[in-house]
Parts: sequence; structure tokens; C-alpha cells
Amino acid sequence: MLTIHGKFGVVLLSLALLTLSSACRKADRDGFHTIRLMDRLKKENIGESYLAGLNGTERERFVPINSIPLIELGTGENPYGVKRKIDLGIVEIDMLFAPPKSEYGFNLRIPEGGVLEFSTGIIRDKNFEILGSPFPAEAGGVNFQVQVELGSRKRTVFQKFVPLPPVKEERTLEIAKHKVPLPNVKGEVRIILSTEGEGRAFSFWHNPVVYTAGRKTRGVILISVDTLRADHLHTYGYERPTTPNLDALAADGVVFDKAYSSSSWTLPAHVSLLTSLFGMNHGVYNPDEKIDASLITLAEMLRLNNFFCAAVTGGGFVSSFYGFSRGFETYNKGDGAVNHNNSAELVARTASNWLEDNKDKNFFLFLHTYQTHLPYECPAPYNSMFLDEDALWQKLDFFAYLKGKASVFKELPDRERRNVVGLYDGEIRYTDESLVKTLIEKLKALNLYDETLIILTSDHGEEFYEHGAWLHGAHLYEESIRIPLVIKFPGSRNKGARVDNIVRIVDIMPTVLDVMGVEAKGLSLDGRSLIPVVSGRDKGDRTFWADTCWLLLEGCGGKETAGGGEALPHTVTTNEGRSKFILNRSLGPKEMDYYRPLPAVPPAAELYDLSNDAVEKRNLVSQKPEVANRLARMVRELYAGGPKKRPSKSLLNKELEEQLRTLGYIK
Repeated sequence: MLTIHGKFGVVLLSLALLTLSSACRKADRDGFHTIRLMDRLKKENIGESYLAGLNGTERERFVPINSIPLIELGTGENPYGVKRKIDLGIVEIDMLFAPPKSEYGFNLRIPEGGVLEFSTGIIRDKNFEILGSPFPAEAGGVNFQVQVELGSRKRTVFQKFVPLPPVKEERTLEIAKHKVPLPNVKGEVRIILSTEGEGRAFSFWHNPVVYTAGRKTRGVILISVDTLRADHLHTYGYERPTTPNLDALAADGVVFDKAYSSSSWTLPAHVSLLTSLFGMNHGVYNPDEKIDASLITLAEMLRLNNFFCAAVTGGGFVSSFYGFSRGFETYNKGDGAVNHNNSAELVARTASNWLEDNKDKNFFLFLHTYQTHLPYECPAPYNSMFLDEDALWQKLDFFAYLKGKASVFKELPDRERRNVVGLYDGEIRYTDESLVKTLIEKLKALNLYDETLIILTSDHGEEFYEHGAWLHGAHLYEESIRIPLVIKFPGSRNKGARVDNIVRIVDIMPTVLDVMGVEAKGLSLDGRSLIPVVSGRDKGDRTFWADTCWLLLEGCGGKETAGGGEALPHTVTTNEGRSKFILNRSLGPKEMDYYRPLPAVPPAAELYDLSNDAVEKRNLVSQKPEVANRLARMVRELYAGGPKKRPSKSLLNKELEEQLRTLGYIK
């Protein structure tokens, strides 16, 4: 695992990423690299830019708002800070900042059938309007031009004048995508991207790349359906027909019957999904903590190996604020949001459009939706599909009905419980129809289905008072951390197989890298590829680790310590084969004043035999004290000293705070 400390952290991080980049980069299987021009840009590629004449402080003043320098695995040097990530509201994109006059040149060999793809854009925002700049006046517009230079000859293959957008209160963006066929020439040529205009303008190129049209491509689609219990899917034996389309996908793939998450709430679980690290190794436990910049994400690894990476998510705890956008050229953080009652449909629509535009490239598409997360109000007829005739509600903001987090331990009548479960099951069926079905049909229409690696999973489940609580985050019982995992391999290898071995959410990233032939030298991952499990070479149960501090009002980091080190999370669980061990610590005075009614006081330790007690009703600690004591020592030793990685911290912005309140995570 990479570790970055001290005041030279940014420099060391850049050097570390360059070193890891050389270890992990691998050519396409057909021998041709997709060429991402932005990642190749160095100082010598910059023929002209007035930004070169400014110091770092001056350059960072004359940039669009909500943009930061790009420092990610595989993106290379960032001369004068021209490579940036910019948050445009619902979407975050990579940009090659090119205020006029600028000229960026790249020497390369054009492949036969080569295409140059890029977007041109201009932003007008508060910084543009009020900030001083090297120009006394604004430009009337910008002329974007692409030339191919061979020897002394230059050929213009693209030219477009874009007028400066009008003034608006917040920000105005003009952006357009272009695909330009490149000439078939032998030998090395120089591709020149230039912008010209009288005066100042925030102009940029988005993701200029060269690739071969019509190539056989490889794809990865990772779907995370937030708050999805495995035991409420028909695929996993549930009596209600909640997942006919997932059933069909599973018939072409492999079903993992016993997959476990690393947490019972969204943020830490998704960090584990996309970094292959357990909580004690990534350290992200609280709402104000981000992925440490030294950790490497799945998207970064795939981008480094010539995959085009995009995400369509619901934001909130999967927002780019937490570092999830690293490695993605585009990161949508709104279509899957909880405030859309049809978020699964919106995610499918955006994903389908992206696939249509990128079907000629190797791709990684990460999809996430809060559709199955409360509030429960999916469109008809799904909202009432599984309700009793005397159901009280056909839609329900259950969090508001409980009167917030403080009442998650409130017992409700069985009629209300059945109603809540019926609404939840309807959300699952709607997601199955609007997302899973739509996506599979689109992939088949584009002839991408057979060779695409498709993974459907979740971050955690949902409690329906099986252990005295509602929602999720409070506990680590099976209903909270046992998650679905269905993998359709390229060519539908091992189709129809079911795997009974215990596997983990952290195994997903190394499995993707393994299937795609991506080397991971230099990475320290907690997970391992699932290929040996599927093939039968790995026959044992893997050890999972899960923890949560959700009930603690101040999160992890309290005064109670383990072995003289930092505080244990509130609840930790692990397994030894089919024996599941849970270590609890008591709530503090603040929590005891906050929760009404109070939760039942949990035992300090719990031990369950999952082979004979899948619903965890018989605590075996008193019958097997030697096993419980040994596992308790192991947990305390592992967590002694606190997390191995110290996450970055930052204040939440107002928009994100409102999202998290809607999701029920903060007061």
C-alpha cells in the first residue's frame, strides 16, 4: 500500500503514481494503445500558453470555479496546472484547460481507421467575471482548431468558432462533442490542438483521444444498487418475483450465495468496493472523511490500461466529494439520486446513451442508484405490486415517519412492517425492470453483451426490525451486510454456476483486473480474484471484516480504546469459516440521551453458527467461550492503533448536507 506523509506529500504522490503507472500499464490485447492525449501532455507538448508565464498562485486564480488540478494514476505530469477536474453540478469531467492563445502538440502514429474524439467547451462563471487576468477584456469567442502535421505540411482536420456564452447568475457552459476521422498516413505525425481568440476566455478540451473505430472492444459494467438485501431477490430464493431480469442475467453468469460487505452503510462500503480495502485499511468511517489521495481506485487502474471510464451515480455518499471520481473522465452524481422516484430509469437512460457513444472503445461503466433506498415511492404499478389489500401506504418517506434517526429502534405493528417490506420489494422489481432489463437490451442491441463483464452487487442491506432496528448502519447482522453478487463473465463462462463459498466486496476489484488482464504490481489489496473460487481451485471460505460507527453521534474516534490505541468502531464482525463473531461496545451518554426508544443493550460479544442459524438468533458465546475469546483478541489486535490509513477531512457543502439529510444519515 502506498503511504504519503509530510509537507512533500504532493511531490511524493506524483512520483509514486508515475512509478506505479509504469508497473501496471499494459497494452491492448491487439497491440494498439488507445491514446489519451491529455495523459501524454508534458511541458514539451506545450507550444504556447500564457499560463506558462504565471506563477502557481496566479494560475490558480485564473481558472474556472470548482476546478482542481488533476493528480491521478496514469495522468502524467501536469504542466502549469492545465489538466483539471471540474465540477459542473450534476457531472464532473476532466478538462484540458486551454484559454487562448494555446497550442498543445503530440507526436504519435495514427492507427489505420484512427479517430480523434474530443469535446470543445467554454465556461463563463464568477471567476471569469470578477477576477483580474492577463487580458484587459473578454474575448468575443474562441476558435478551436485541430491540425495534423507531417514534415513541413499541415492539414486542418477540424475548425470551429464558438462564441463566448452569455452572462448568467451562476455559470454558463457551452460544450459540444466531436469525432474526426484521421488521415491514413505512415510514420509519425504531430497532432496540434490550438485555441485562438482576442481577449480572455475559459476555453478547454475535454478528453481528446485517438482510437480505432470498429475494433472489437472489452467492457466492464459494475452496478451497485444501494441498500439491496440479497434475501429479497428471487435470484436468491425469495418467494416474491422481484427479479425476473436479474434471474436471466444470473442464468448467463455466476451467483455468489454468500457475499459480504465491509460495512452496513454507503460511504465506507463503496470505498471498499472501489479500492479493495477493508475499513481498517482505508480509514473512511465518518461523513466528513474522504478517500486518501495515495489510495488507488479501480477506475484509475482501468484508465491506466486504456479503458474509457464513466460513472452514473446517485451522489450523496457516492459523490465526487469523497474522491470517487478519480480515474473517471466523466462522473455523473445526480441521475441515481434519492430525490428522483425513477432514478433507476434515469441511470439506465444515461448509461445507454454513453454506451452508444463509446461502443468502439474499451470501457468501464460504474452505475449506482439509490432507487431501493428510502423514501419508498417508485412509479406505478410497482409501488403497489407486493402490498396487502389493507396496506396503509402506497408510498412512504419511512425515515420521516420514524421521525428521524433517533427513532430507528421504535417497534411498529406487524401491519406497518409488512407495508414497509412490500414497498421495498416494489422498488426492487422496478429497478430490475427499468435498469437491469434496459441495460441488457441495450448491450445486446450494440453487440456488446457477450464480451462485457457485468457485475451486479450492493453496498449493504436493510433492517426490518429483525434485530430491533430499522434502516441500516446500526448493526452488522446478515440482513445488513450479506449482499447480492452476480457476475456475468465475458463469453458467459461458467454460466449457471452458484458459489457457496464466503466471498467479500473487496474481491470485486481484483476480479475485474484479473478478467481484464490488468497487472496490479505495486498494489496492496485486501481482496483476491474470484476466478480461483469459480474454477474450484479455491475451495474454502474467505474471511470478511465489517465495521460501523453509524450509531455514534460523533462517529469513530471516541475515547474508548483497544490495547491502548485508537477507539474500535462501535461494532466489528468477522468470521472463521461459518462461525460469525461480532464485538460490540456500549453507547455513550450522548447516544443514550439521543435515541428514543433506547436500543436493547447488545452483548459485548456474539457468536453465531451460520450453517445452522442463518438468522442469528442463538448466541453461542457462553457455549464456546474459547472461540469467542480468541476472536475477540484477534479483533482488538487488528484494530489497535486505529486505521492504517488516515483519511482526508473536509467540511460538507450545503448541497451535500441536504442530500445526506434526505438519505437519513445526518441530523
